[in-house]
Amino acid sequence: MKLKLLAPFLSPAFSLRTALVAQEPRQYEAAWAAVADLYATKPFRPAGPFDGAVHVRFEHTGNNHQTRSRYRTIASHSLTRPLSVIELRVGLQGDAIVQLLQEAFAGHGCPPLQPLIDWIALTLQAGERTALVRVYDHRVSTLQLDLDLGTSPVDAGDLPDVLDGLQDGMILFTEKLVELLYDKLLTPVFDWLRDESEVGRRFLDVDTSARELAAFLETTARQNCRTLWVTRSLVLEGRDGLAPTTEAARAFRQTLIGHWLKDVRDAADEADTHMLAESATMESTRWLNYLFAEETYSGDYPQQGFLIEGDGSTAPFSATWNAMEIAQYYYSAFDVVQTSVSHILAVSLSRTGERKVNDIQRLLDLAVRDVQMLRVEFYESQKYLSRRVEKRLNEILDYWGFDNLVVKRTDQRLEACVERLAELHARAAERSTMLTDLVLLSIGVTSLFGIGLALAEFGRAQTLDPALVPYEGVSFNVAQWIATHSTDRILLSSLIMSLALIVVYAFFRTLKSKS
Repeated sequence: MKLKLLAPFLSPAFSLRTALVAQEPRQYEAAWAAVADLYATKPFRPAGPFDGAVHVRFEHTGNNHQTRSRYRTIASHSLTRPLSVIELRVGLQGDAIVQLLQEAFAGHGCPPLQPLIDWIALTLQAGERTALVRVYDHRVSTLQLDLDLGTSPVDAGDLPDVLDGLQDGMILFTEKLVELLYDKLLTPVFDWLRDESEVGRRFLDVDTSARELAAFLETTARQNCRTLWVTRSLVLEGRDGLAPTTEAARAFRQTLIGHWLKDVRDAADEADTHMLAESATMESTRWLNYLFAEETYSGDYPQQGFLIEGDGSTAPFSATWNAMEIAQYYYSAFDVVQTSVSHILAVSLSRTGERKVNDIQRLLDLAVRDVQMLRVEFYESQKYLSRRVEKRLNEILDYWGFDNLVVKRTDQRLEACVERLAELHARAAERSTMLTDLVLLSIGVTSLFGIGLALAEFGRAQTLDPALVPYEGVSFNVAQWIATHSTDRILLSSLIMSLALIVVYAFFRTLKSKS
């Protein structure tokens, strides 16, 4: 029996300029081909326990580019290129990995579980396990790891405690392993790509908004957890001796499957659970805890959990697992985008948001672009998947509530961001209008003082200049009348008129704000 772990996790430092990739596909593939050639002559050096234990495959070099019609082979996909961008097979061995396992199970186990943990530790120490890391676009990567649970007998009465302890400890172990892989392996890979390759210089998204969003996600990963979630799959094998051929085997199998799936199946599924226990062809892919019976895959289950093709690429052990990998990627990618949009919305709602309208606009433009390209990629890829995988993919996503929980809620948060940004723009425009009004008001107030003093000065000059008198006639002379008053009285009158002007402005401004 195998325990198959699959963990999507944040890789904020890796995001492609997806629109440019779509615009220049040949140049993009040529850039990755150059990366592969460069790696052959000048490879990056992972740190720590992974030095010399990594096999890297760059998936977008153009080897899979369709030069002929699609759908030539019904059983396989017709994708232009794989969904994953980089694939790394990492040998797990040595004291560092075993220490992670021991730390994870410290205080999480029960006495019947300890022989199983010791067995897993021995396989890790001997270097018998290989992790599969896939780097995708949209700041998402995944880790896959199969662990052989051995043949140590477990009493049926202890089975629930063993399964619970195994699940809790393995989740923590996976989180620790993801963090180690990211720091010691993926970070050197990403740095090497940015510094040494055309891909890093041209096709990686490194503009200001992308860096700001990546910094937020990296901070989130450091403060909380880099791992988004950990899925756990029990894979039954024919050699386990758990086939329902005897009453004892059926009872043990019923206890095993019933407890493993207890939190993902309700009362209506009891009959289905019984069928799973009785059948070797049943599988369960509901939510986080999965199960694959002996005959859900063809042939013997691969030792590392994946098949190696003739060209060196990996292949899933079954069509259902292939659909599961794709489902996990898209669910994770939309979840990350949703988190980013929530961050943008939170910034816009904060007090500082009103002073960062332009920054928020840039971040929102990036989020809208990511959502649009991700949505296009998701629906476009489904056309070119094999029908069996496409069917299982939709069944898995439908049960997860993918459209309602992820896609639609992401759209709702985007709409909320757009509305909030429009509100901030309106406020900024209102402040700009008010500033303009205040400038004009100040000009008007100043003019009142200036006009009063100018008329007084002119009236006094007129009285003293005989040459101007004949032009005034006998009518009432306003300038001379003003000139008869003192300067203080003129200034006081201008002040009163200015205050009246300000009161009128404030009155109409208040009416406008209430309307």
